[in-house]
Amino acid sequence: MSQSEPKLIFNQHTTDGEVRVWQHNNRRWLDFNDSLIQSEIVLDRPDLLPLPLNQAMLAGTMFVEHPKRVLLAGTGGGATARYFASRFPDVVGDAIEKSDLVATIAREFFYFPKQDQNNWQIITADITTYINQCQQRYDLIVIDIAVDQKTPEWIIERQFLQQCRSILSKNGQVVFNLLVDDANAFLHYLS
Repeated sequence: MSQSEPKLIFNQHTTDGEVRVWQHNNRRWLDFNDSLIQSEIVLDRPDLLPLPLNQAMLAGTMFVEHPKRVLLAGTGGGATARYFASRFPDVVGDAIEKSDLVATIAREFFYFPKQDQNNWQIITADITTYINQCQQRYDLIVIDIAVDQKTPEWIIERQFLQQCRSILSKNGQVVFNLLVDDANAFLHYLS
């Protein structure tokens, strides 16, 4: 294999399809069933957010003055958690990931912040169950969940939105990664 080709360093078949980790030089990324990059890390600069998607989602932090507690729904490789742990080490964060496998991959391949060294933890749970049982209040909630490369409908349903609101601090914000096919679908999510 030449230096210019990515190397598959992890591959596991699950009931939902393939979960793969690739590496090329100092970049490593995660994908599910396809070539769409779910998460990426620059190995010699793990604090960076190399994907424009992550950068755009964190634009929501401009509206939260010094968040103390952050909830991530959908962890992927943990890029957002790494970013907060590096740039805002006093932030306490909970990353909720439904898949044990993805949580393990975040820890082993993507340097998810170690709980004994940071204020971050991965909790393997369904996000709706977690929110229903949650006793915490969050200053920032980041919803980054996709099914078949689309945002599931339940994410924008009133019940889920009310659940998110119930665990927000007084001035807290929710940021959504809305994955849609076209402008009409986007408008549907906003209505």
